Amino acid sequence: MALAFGAVAVSASAALAAPPSNDTFGGATPATLGFSEVLDTTEATTDADDAQLNSDCGAPATDASVWYSFDGTDTGVVVDVSQSDYFAGVLVGVGSQGNLLLETCGPDAVGFFAAAGTTYYVLAIDDQFDGGGNGG
Repeated sequence: MALAFGAVAVSASAALAAPPSNDTFGGATPATLGFSEVLDTTEATTDADDAQLNSDCGAPATDASVWYSFDGTDTGVVVDVSQSDYFAGVLVGVGSQGNLLLETCGPDAVGFFAAAGTTYYVLAIDDQFDGGGNGG
């Protein structure tokens, strides 16, 4: 998956034997404006935190999901996963684990205003619009 914070990107590569370190909310990778990452998500999983954030988004699936955190600085932010080698989506929430409020969500890329003093949690997912597979 290719992820970029835009002022963000996630990409896929060869399969790993274990899930990535940011597979769960507790392992969220800190990101800043200009952050970009290529990450193999074929071993990434989905869990209750993914489902809780997706309950207000309605993505068809949250497979092969990975988490990022971002501290707002009163600026517009774009999170872009459109360069992934599979159909990917993004969910952005604020709050705490198990009690996240959806800020925005969508396929390929989302934009939002990131207020200073607020931590945003970004969930990059395989939304399964390709009909199969788990990440890439």
